Amino acid sequence: MRIEIELFKNPHNTITTQFYTAVISFYCKSSTFDTSMIKTFETKAKELAKRVNSYKANESSNKRDDITLLANNFIGIISEYAWKYFINLTTIDTILMETEMTDVSNQIDLIHLKTKKTIEVRSSFVTNGIDFAIFHEKGFDIIGPYMNGVKPAENEKDFYLRTLFHYDNKKINSFIQDVKNSDDKNPFKIYLVGGATKEMMNDKILYITKPMKIGQTIEEDIPKGATHYKAIPIIKAMDTLQIRKEIIQLDL
Repeated sequence: MRIEIELFKNPHNTITTQFYTAVISFYCKSSTFDTSMIKTFETKAKELAKRVNSYKANESSNKRDDITLLANNFIGIISEYAWKYFINLTTIDTILMETEMTDVSNQIDLIHLKTKKTIEVRSSFVTNGIDFAIFHEKGFDIIGPYMNGVKPAENEKDFYLRTLFHYDNKKINSFIQDVKNSDDKNPFKIYLVGGATKEMMNDKILYITKPMKIGQTIEEDIPKGATHYKAIPIIKAMDTLQIRKEIIQLDL
């Protein structure tokens, strides 16, 4: 497992010209440690699949099939680990930890051990590349609190973090196996692409309200019964180094 800081430059020459992300790479075919970690994530994903609601959070009328549910739980678990690993690696003491699931409807992903500040981690597949997700006008967002028929309201968190996987979401049933097949030439990469604070999510200048459905790569249509949520375009949010600083400062 390797972690690197990667700089993405805006090809459109708008206000934000560059964006720093953290990239965590796994090499399962050549690293026994990476293989062990992925197996642990898969086991946790299977356990979680037995506990969570079997309905999609944003498509409440459709049942998830078992493989898709497992894959979604897997990317959620590995995303939380990746952010915890990255933040804790840059501090003297461990300051972030995952939480036990006690309330599916208002789950807290990570918590700051000293201040008890809460952190939500959201993850998605992007087929058009990380540059597209960050800089394109139809790119991705930092996702805030949402509501729908299954989940009438969601408690606000103190921070919202975003993880992206450069992968075709139409191949989601093969995702975990593809991760296991990662090697030195084709590592499995997790992109930590920034985040937003609770205050930013309540700033009407920054956030918009958008519909969402799991698995879409561009929010170009409004699916029937879609969840509506607060969102800040990644380009208008904090990059990974900026949001890291905000979280670490809580420990000072």
